[in-house]
Amino acid sequence: MRRDNLTRDEALARASLISDLTYEVTLDLSNPEAERYPCTTVVRFRCSERGAGTFLDYAGPSVLELEVNGEARPGAEAFDGTRIRLYGLSE
Repeated sequence: MRRDNLTRDEALARASLISDLTYEVTLDLSNPEAERYPCTTVVRFRCSERGAGTFLDYAGPSVLELEVNGEARPGAEAFDGTRIRLYGLSE
């Protein structure tokens, strides 16, 4: 199911699960004629529950690659248009 807005309950659940969140974003601006610019985002965080799942909000057109806990996962399958589903997280 596609969800465009984070609910209060989802925010509370995610806040109780995730801590020490950092982002590293690399944007490739080398082609000034491009309609869209490729971007790589690394999100690091601590999870309080082994095997838990959550999601990242993402408003881009697609997810080409996804790696969770060092394991490659199918990005297209995890992305529903507004969220990237993460599952099987490590503590």
